[in-house]
Formats: sequence, C-alpha cells, structure tokens
Amino acid sequence: MSFTNDFCFNQRHQGEGDSLNHFLMDCRRLVKNCYYEKAEPQEEKMLVIVVVQGIRDNSVREDILRMDNTYFEKVAEYGRGVELSKARAQKFEDKTRVVQEAGASVVDSVEDLFS
Repeated sequence: MSFTNDFCFNQRHQGEGDSLNHFLMDCRRLVKNCYYEKAEPQEEKMLVIVVVQGIRDNSVREDILRMDNTYFEKVAEYGRGVELSKARAQKFEDKTRVVQEAGASVVDSVEDLFS
C-alpha cells in the first residue's frame, strides 16, 4: 500500500546508534517505494525534507538549511564529511589523551594518528 510506504518514509528519523550514512541510504531506499511522482524534482525535494527533519545533529541541520540549491547528493556529501571530521577529531582527542596520560609528547604521536 502506497500510503503506508509514504508514511514510513516521512516518519524516518536518524536513530541513536544510526550512522548518518545508514540514515541517508535508508531514506534513499524508502523513497523509491513512495507514491511521489517519479519526476526527479519531487522525489529529490522529499528526500531533502525528510533528511532535514530526521537528522540528529542540529548543527548539520542548520548548515543544510543555509545551503542554496539543496539536493540530496549535496546534503549527503556534506553530512558524510561532517561525520568523518567528527570521527577524526574524536580519534585525535582519544590519542592525545592516551599520549598525555603516558607522559609522551603530543607532537611525537601526531604522525601515528594519520598513518
């Protein structure tokens, strides 16, 4: 039933343990079963709306809302970049903490972080 598919798609939100990439790909999968006109602009518009509504990170949402000519791939690329940057920053923080606890110099271990 198309109404059920539309409802499931429109209710999709990024879950607590849900990576942004998983959320985006699930939205892309769900919209394919909806009753929207298959004309690219309507499906694309609905994808962006659901992503903006369902994304957990408010700062990413705000950034997306400031974008001009927003389309799904642009939003997905931006979101993945933010998620990757945050993961790298967390890795750096973790590594820095370990190094500091061990009494070694942070500068000496930065090379190890990116290798």
